[in-house]
Amino acid sequence: MFVKDFEDYKITKSGEVISQKTGKEIKSRRNEFGYYTVFIRNSAGEYKTMKVHRLVAMAYLSNPEGLPEVNHIDGDKGNNNHHNLEWVSSKRNKEHAWENGLYSHKCENHYGTDLTENDVRKVCELLVDGYRNSDVSSMTGVSRHTVTNIKNKRVWKDITTQYAFKVKRQDRKDPKAVEKVCSLLEQGYSVSEIVAYLSGKIKDYDVRRIKNRKIFKSISDKYNF
Repeated sequence: MFVKDFEDYKITKSGEVISQKTGKEIKSRRNEFGYYTVFIRNSAGEYKTMKVHRLVAMAYLSNPEGLPEVNHIDGDKGNNNHHNLEWVSSKRNKEHAWENGLYSHKCENHYGTDLTENDVRKVCELLVDGYRNSDVSSMTGVSRHTVTNIKNKRVWKDITTQYAFKVKRQDRKDPKAVEKVCSLLEQGYSVSEIVAYLSGKIKDYDVRRIKNRKIFKSISDKYNF
């Protein structure tokens, strides 16, 4: 069976996605929520990541009410057989998860991660502080991909929505540069002197915010100025 916009692939009732061109099954991967996904090209030539269970539902299950989500009836996200799937409303999907013990607001229960709620909050605090995603990753041991998803509030929404990640890309700073600013402030240098000393690599506005402990508090709190 084929799916609209993805006619180059055959979708089987058991959840296999097979290339019409090569006759081979497309390798699927589990995402951080436990769903199997495939990276396939649509009729416009664009590659998209698609959830396998949704492709199966689109191919084999009628949806006269236009329901938006696909539910695994037995709660097993690895069982993508069409008999195990149903179109549901978002509300019903969540109710099914709660009824079967598949959902918790605690991030420890999300698939594919051993992060605790404290781990996620630490990532959030560092992002609010203005650290770059790569720096947050190296400082916490959380993968950069996961840090990005946390910042974009794609995961652990019950936690991430409590934080405002307003730091623009151009305002993010290398922790070593922040440490240098803090060291110079501790030595008594003025804001203008620090900007000149660092050859304009950091703006006076950012130096003032560091001085006033509005950003990078986790670093500036270690210094006396």
